[in-house]
Order: sequence, then C-alpha cells, then structure tokens
Amino acid sequence: MDSGGLAVAPSRRRCDRLGCAATDWRRGSNAGPQGNVDDWLAQLAAHTADMLAPSPVPTTSIDSRFGGTVAWQTCRDDLRAGAPTNTEDIEVEGSHLGMACNSGVMHIVADRLAQPVGDWRPYAMGASLRTSSTGEQ
Repeated sequence: MDSGGLAVAPSRRRCDRLGCAATDWRRGSNAGPQGNVDDWLAQLAAHTADMLAPSPVPTTSIDSRFGGTVAWQTCRDDLRAGAPTNTEDIEVEGSHLGMACNSGVMHIVADRLAQPVGDWRPYAMGASLRTSSTGEQ
C-alpha cells in the first residue's frame, strides 16, 4: 500500500492547479518499522498527533465503516473533544478503494470544491448519505 507522494501526485497537481494545498502522509510506502522500533513508533505517534490536530480551515472528512483500510473513527472530528465548528464528517457506504469511483463521494467532493472561499457551509446530504456535522446532533 503506497500513501507516499508518488501515489497521490496526480491528485495533488490537480488540487494545486485549483489553488488548493494538498499533502500526503509524508510517510512513504507502508513498509513498517524502519530501524529501532521504539524510535519508529515514537516518530509515528508524533506524526499522527500532528495529522489529527484540528485544521485551521474548513474540513470535510468522508469515511466508511466498511472500508477496512482506515479506522473510520480517525476520520470523525465529531468524536474528538474540542473539534472546530467548521468541520464535517460524512459517512458513505463502500470500500476504501471504491471511494475513488463512488458517485456519492464524487458528488460530495464536487460540492465541497464549489464553495466560495470564506463561505463554508455544511453539506446538504442526499437521501443515501448519512452525515454528522460538529455542533449538531
């Protein structure tokens, strides 16, 4: 499984052309521990804490309980104390890899990218999608 820069380069270039900053995990391919396991785990824990820090910009997270690749709980800001109010978690049905061709996911992404800068609003969910916005029950 590759989560490094080469795997996401086409998406990152497209986002850059649209004026959006995009980054990858900066961990390269999933090759497991490198060198001293304790040092590797400490670095991974620090990196993960940085990745889970609240975003200063509006953020929409799309997750699936059925993906099997990423723990869906890590995609849910509404489950973290102190989550910013400009975050939104949208749960879809489908596999992790299938999200790339899931029409519901593409609709969500298009809707999010079409929003004017500085005018964030929650996604108006379709009939087949469940959503949870922070601050709303």
